[in-house]
Amino acid sequence: MESLTGSLGSLAEIMWLNIILSGDNAVVIGMAAAGLPPRQRARAVLFGIAAAAVLRIVFSVFASMLLALWWIDLVGGLALLYIAWSFFRELRHEKQAEDETGHAVHDKSRPRRCGRSSWPMSR
Repeated sequence: MESLTGSLGSLAEIMWLNIILSGDNAVVIGMAAAGLPPRQRARAVLFGIAAAAVLRIVFSVFASMLLALWWIDLVGGLALLYIAWSFFRELRHEKQAEDETGHAVHDKSRPRRCGRSSWPMSR
């Protein structure tokens, strides 16, 4: 119990972030309940909000307990280093291929064309 009361600051911070970021739950619950009849829609929204609140509290307590462990910071830092290294490697590979061919290897902002035009209305 002392570990839980000692991490109340972390728990409060996690709960505050959850409150700020909970707008997407309302959208998902609304989309799920939109096709239901009005009587069932009200019940679905009520149960969806209650379930989301309970799960948010349970996951927040669990996350605050995990953050109290010192090795979680180490694992998280190593994961971020791995992600940064893989992004760097990918960018370096694309730059080398661009230097060799003289043009960009692929542009992720435009659809790629394979043979004939890939646009449905272009035929």
